[in-house]
Amino acid sequence: MKISLNAGVPTLSGRELALTVTLNLKPEVEAGLAVRAQACGMTMEEYLLYLSLKVESAVFPAIHKASSAEERVAAFEAWPASHRPTPVLSDYARSRDEIYEGRDH
Repeated sequence: MKISLNAGVPTLSGRELALTVTLNLKPEVEAGLAVRAQACGMTMEEYLLYLSLKVESAVFPAIHKASSAEERVAAFEAWPASHRPTPVLSDYARSRDEIYEGRDH
């Protein structure tokens, strides 16, 4: 079954963009979500929007808690700095020859 979600997505500037998402769910997944939604007294759309906001706030907590556009921008820009540095790949490591090494082209 396809489920379409319509939501207003806040941008860093504070405006909301319309967003429509279509999910192709397996029947057993849909049934499980429907049971959970009903148990929470929500429609399927409301429940999936609730879950998406819950995940978003867990993944980007500082951005989610920031109140002004400037705070959200600062939190977003600080987020990459919170990750460990990774080495820059050499040109060879990113080349087709390296990617397909040992395979017939």
